[in-house]
Amino acid sequence: MTSDQQKKFRAMTLTGSGWPVLPLPVLRADLGFVASYPLDEFERIWRGVTPEEMEDKWFIYYEPPWLYFHRSWTGACLFGLKFEISDTEATLVDSWVSRDTNYYKQTDLDYDRQYVRFLIDALLLDKPATFPVRAGDPTGIDRLAQQHSMVGRVYPGQLFATTTPSAAPLDPRDRACGVMVGLAVGDAMGMPLEFLSKQEITVRYGGKVTAYIKATTGHPCERLSPGQYTDDTQMALALAYAILDKGEFSPHAFKRRLIEWYECKDHRAPGNACIESVRRLDEGVSYKESGQEGAAGCGSAMRVPPLALVYHGKDLVRHSHLQSMMTHRDPRASIGTVLTAQIVSRLMETETDSFDRDAFLNEITRFAVALETKLGHRKQEFSEKLAMFPDLLAMPFEESIVKIGTGGYVVETVIGAFFGFLHTPHDFEQTIINVVNEGDDADSVGAIAGAFSGALNGMAAIPERWRSPLEDLEKIIGIANRLFQLRTP
Repeated sequence: MTSDQQKKFRAMTLTGSGWPVLPLPVLRADLGFVASYPLDEFERIWRGVTPEEMEDKWFIYYEPPWLYFHRSWTGACLFGLKFEISDTEATLVDSWVSRDTNYYKQTDLDYDRQYVRFLIDALLLDKPATFPVRAGDPTGIDRLAQQHSMVGRVYPGQLFATTTPSAAPLDPRDRACGVMVGLAVGDAMGMPLEFLSKQEITVRYGGKVTAYIKATTGHPCERLSPGQYTDDTQMALALAYAILDKGEFSPHAFKRRLIEWYECKDHRAPGNACIESVRRLDEGVSYKESGQEGAAGCGSAMRVPPLALVYHGKDLVRHSHLQSMMTHRDPRASIGTVLTAQIVSRLMETETDSFDRDAFLNEITRFAVALETKLGHRKQEFSEKLAMFPDLLAMPFEESIVKIGTGGYVVETVIGAFFGFLHTPHDFEQTIINVVNEGDDADSVGAIAGAFSGALNGMAAIPERWRSPLEDLEKIIGIANRLFQLRTP
């Protein structure tokens, strides 16, 4: 920061002496909250909040480098956020939540992160914000009472508008756009991190990546600019155009679009199975025989979401399986592809506010078991990993994801993306930041997780700082709308 900014910063900062507070809690948990704010927003954040009336429930103040959140009537500190400030933004580099049950009995880290984001947006930035809701939370008048007891006065008038029973459901077209834009955003965020380990990401970039960046010299995508997508979105768009060419899925139309992509030479780090299979298609091999035997990568899964915008049920299973076989002739690739399409389709049909994570996991697990039986994958790797979710979802993300994996092997890619989504199902930003910063096949896991979160939460849930610079944003939105118009009843 400049010297003028530093003077302004010191003049605005509140301290703990502004309100009676208890010592910081000894019992804490790593919150895992990731965010960054431009300096103009951070100026508003560091001003904090001092209670003025009995209805004010929070005392929030900044003592560099930590922002502390105290309940006003007990003085207990529930959250601590550590910021690192550059010339352009303030980035969270550490965070914790109290686990002192005398003052805070909540133990769900996903909910805690939603709660902190809500408090920042609502109380410090004066933005419209959705109150975090868990399965089993009260509704109607009871929920308003709960909100008042936890937050106090409503600051922006529209604060709780989206959490009451009268709130309008998401426009289905917004969900369709959420799928396609979410896929491309997750892909672009993961682009520079693909092929790197988590440790390499930390060394190269100084911590978690939370914005579009350019790949370093020597990376397969070094020629791409921040916000550009890779082969994941390229092939998803090829499939989307093939559907729009005929008004329905046609393997012949998809074959032509794949060859068109292959011949344009703008290949952005595609897998060997995709390149070799499309080369065979270009040489005249039938789409029924072009796929690579034993290819169990994620190339056919990452591109399948456009089909879920148009089809569901048996038609979705049939078409997803067929388009997968055109490049990957392995039951694991087909299972992962169909599973991805099914998850996207079912999330689009699920009301956001009533999403029940446990019930949805059980539904998808049953579907995976039936699919593995039908397609003849005797090891049942998908359903076995899904069976681990109940225990893993109770753990911090960085500890649990290592038991799933985020590699290009389709079981890891699809299940890793699904796990990332379920860990923070209502937080698109946190989901993408979590999964791409694991590295490995970061763009594909990011793309699939982005499609999942976009399907449930809609395009409005995708941060504007990721939407606006995205390559071909308007084109992708137009394609999503046209696909949705074809959606079968």
